[in-house]
Amino acid sequence: MVEWEPGHFGRSIDTSFETLRISPRGLEALQRAAATIAGTRSSIELRQAVRDVFAVLRSHGVPLHLPPESAFVEAVPEHEVVLARIIDRALSHRGDRVGMVDLEDLSGWSERSLRRHLRQYLRKYHFNALAWRELYRRWRLSTGLALMGAAKATTESVAEYLGYSSPTAFCRAFASAGLPSPGSIRRLL
Repeated sequence: MVEWEPGHFGRSIDTSFETLRISPRGLEALQRAAATIAGTRSSIELRQAVRDVFAVLRSHGVPLHLPPESAFVEAVPEHEVVLARIIDRALSHRGDRVGMVDLEDLSGWSERSLRRHLRQYLRKYHFNALAWRELYRRWRLSTGLALMGAAKATTESVAEYLGYSSPTAFCRAFASAGLPSPGSIRRLL
């Protein structure tokens, strides 16, 4: 038996019943849907599992109406789409130093607008940086960590690949972030 809290989903629910009795088949379907919801990363599977839950509950007399498809998808403002593409493009230019001026050129926005959009974007999507310089620095460090784990990686080749002015600058960046030296990364992994 599954307990149902009348009114839990708002006033549009018929609250004339206190307990909902679900058939064994319905309970099995709800358990499958719950397992899918808990374990999936696919938006398609998630959407279908939610539909399944609504179908089982409706078939047992709960007056639920399936929300429109748009309820499952958040509208993304155009400036965020543009900014995501710019960030992706800027971080793809590994050896090039990319600064705010380059981002301004790519976006066509003023420096002030770019900084405002970037700050909002980083906050909304929970990046662990407050500004472009910090995001870029952290990207280079995390990429450097990953690359130094490769069997034939050298400090010199990774530093050059990531656009550091020298292997010494690469090592200093690691030290200032409280990380072990690039050369010791492979031994630690």
